Amino acid sequence: MRNTTVDRVLFTLILYLNLLLSTSEGFAQHYEIRAYKIQVLMDSGEKLKGMLSGVSESTLYVEDKRRDIIRIPLAAIRKAKLIDVNNVPSRMIIGAILGGLVIGYVAYLGNSRSPGGSRSPVLGGISIALGAGAGAGFGALLGKFTAGIGRAHFVFRANGDPKSVAQLYHLLEPYSETFQKDVLNNGPN
Repeated sequence: MRNTTVDRVLFTLILYLNLLLSTSEGFAQHYEIRAYKIQVLMDSGEKLKGMLSGVSESTLYVEDKRRDIIRIPLAAIRKAKLIDVNNVPSRMIIGAILGGLVIGYVAYLGNSRSPGGSRSPVLGGISIALGAGAGAGFGALLGKFTAGIGRAHFVFRANGDPKSVAQLYHLLEPYSETFQKDVLNNGPN
C-alpha cells in the first residue's frame, strides 16, 4: 500500500522549491555587469562574432576570442543580433534540481510498488540516489541546451541611413559593458 503522506510531502517540497527557484531573482538586487554576445553582419557580407564591449554614436566595439577589440562603424552594419549569455548557469542549476527531484521521486515510487515490499531499504536508497543523480545530470544538460529559449535578445536590421544608425546606437548602448560600468560607478553610494 502506498504512503500518501510521503507523496504529499514530496509534492509540496517540489512545488515550494520550484516556486523559490523561479522567483529568487526578484528577492534581491543584483549589481553585476552582464555579458552579451553579439553577431554582426556587415554590408560587405563579412560576419563578426564576439562580446559587446562598447558602443559610441558611430562605432561598435566588439571583443573577439583573443580579447582584441574590433571597431566596427555602425553605418557599415547590415544586421546585429544580441544574445544574453548570462542565464545558462542558473538554468543548469534549476534543471539539475528539478531533474533530480522528479527522477528521484519516480525511483521512490518504483521502490514502493515492489511486490510485498521485498526490496531492502539499502537497495531502495541506492536506487533513489542513483535515479536522483541521473535525473540531476539529465536536467542540467536539458537546462544548458534550453537556456536559449526565452532569453532576452533582439535582431536589428539596419540600412545605413543616419536614422537607422542612431536607432542601433540607442538599442545597443544599455547592453554595452562600458555603459553598465558607468551606471554602476555613478550609482548611489
